[in-house]
Amino acid sequence: MKYDWNAPLKPDMKSNPIEESTVEQLTSDCFYPEDATLAELFSSAASLKTWGRANGQLVGTPHWIAVHRDTPLHTDPAYPRYSHQLIVRADDGFVLRGHDKIELPIKRGTLIRLDTHSPHQLFNREGKKGYYIGASMDMHEALPLKVVRPILMSYIRTAAFLTDEAKSLASKSAKR
Repeated sequence: MKYDWNAPLKPDMKSNPIEESTVEQLTSDCFYPEDATLAELFSSAASLKTWGRANGQLVGTPHWIAVHRDTPLHTDPAYPRYSHQLIVRADDGFVLRGHDKIELPIKRGTLIRLDTHSPHQLFNREGKKGYYIGASMDMHEALPLKVVRPILMSYIRTAAFLTDEAKSLASKSAKR
């Protein structure tokens, strides 16, 4: 849900929704999506996609998140409050920021816990189209990054990326 930069925060919102972050060293056995694969995934105008949840469960299962371009300042009230993400690809210039516009530079290996019910924006400071790709796990409670790290690392090492579900998302979006 888009959120106006000039709107006051609601009592349960944080001006900076990035609650914890670190950068992990990702080794060569950790997935890195190439341009050709991403072009197939983003064959349509849709700039944000998620897929790969076990049994379609919204809470507590890792899944892929892929963004092509910026996002507006927004909140995600229909989803669990906390998104834990390990980034496998972030092109130059991407930052994550909240209502206060304090920026966290994003690169391969960035591991974050984000309060998605508070306003947040993925922004490319260089004004370019680019990719932000990661493994994500959404929870109703905030988990320490040391707890989610091994789960997300295992996911990016073993989960299929360009699945039939992902191809279906690309196809459906292209028909709109």
